[in-house]
Amino acid sequence: MKKIEVFGIIIIAILLIILIVHVTSPTPKDKVFENQFVKFNYSSDLNLVDKSNNTSIFIIIYDGDPANKNVIGTISLGEANETKELNEIKKTVNGQNIEKTTISGHQAIIEDMGDPGAEIYLKNNKGLFILVNPPYKSDVDTIINSLIIKKEPTDITSKTLFYDMNHQN
Repeated sequence: MKKIEVFGIIIIAILLIILIVHVTSPTPKDKVFENQFVKFNYSSDLNLVDKSNNTSIFIIIYDGDPANKNVIGTISLGEANETKELNEIKKTVNGQNIEKTTISGHQAIIEDMGDPGAEIYLKNNKGLFILVNPPYKSDVDTIINSLIIKKEPTDITSKTLFYDMNHQN
């Protein structure tokens, strides 16, 4: 009797390990992005260009080949006041289309109004912003659900990078 119980427990443990590995692994159509600040999965239909430097993060998300200049989103660091913004959410929209959550150990909001994305609150009134065009909501969900913040950037993303991105030749 005891051999059967032990064998059953071993089988259940193996099945749980297989399930955990399967759920946390990228799907066959996902790629993995990693730099000094973040690591996440993203759809193989997308291409990313990393313009980050030693102190700031700026990742441009393209649908397809970057040469086609079809920018669908960005990941950047900006100013963010967690307490103020979370209170304003309660006052202005009563949480509609906005979900308060935790992403990679940080307070965050996920927004579906306008451009879907997330604002992840970091130290010193800074936030990591992940924004994409509305048709790509499932792509931003893949990024958010797998995001690991390895190191917090210290400098806000330069407005020049946004300008350069929007005015490429």
